[in-house]
Amino acid sequence: MGAPETGEEVQTTGSWLTLQPGLPTSLTGFLEVISGLLDVLIVVLNVVLAILQVVKAFLVGLLDPITAIIEAILAEIEGLIRDIRQIGLYIAGDWGLLNAPTYDKILGVSRPMRGA
Repeated sequence: MGAPETGEEVQTTGSWLTLQPGLPTSLTGFLEVISGLLDVLIVVLNVVLAILQVVKAFLVGLLDPITAIIEAILAEIEGLIRDIRQIGLYIAGDWGLLNAPTYDKILGVSRPMRGA
């Protein structure tokens, strides 16, 4: 691309900036605990689901009302497992405001001096 004023060839190149978002370190431990609990809950619900499917297999043709109830319970558990797998977390905030200076002098508020 040429410079219109001087006619010289000017090289313009863009530069990319790579951002790697992350979580505050105070939340990482908490999220690991929650993730572990959700994993355990999914495993327990999968076991319950398997047990209820076995029970359903034995009840086919024997007790029609109980089969309908078990199918409804199975559908609810499958929906719960699907919802737990799709859980997401979004955190946004004005974190810089947490450490903002106080404006007591501007407001005319006087604070007693410490140690006095």
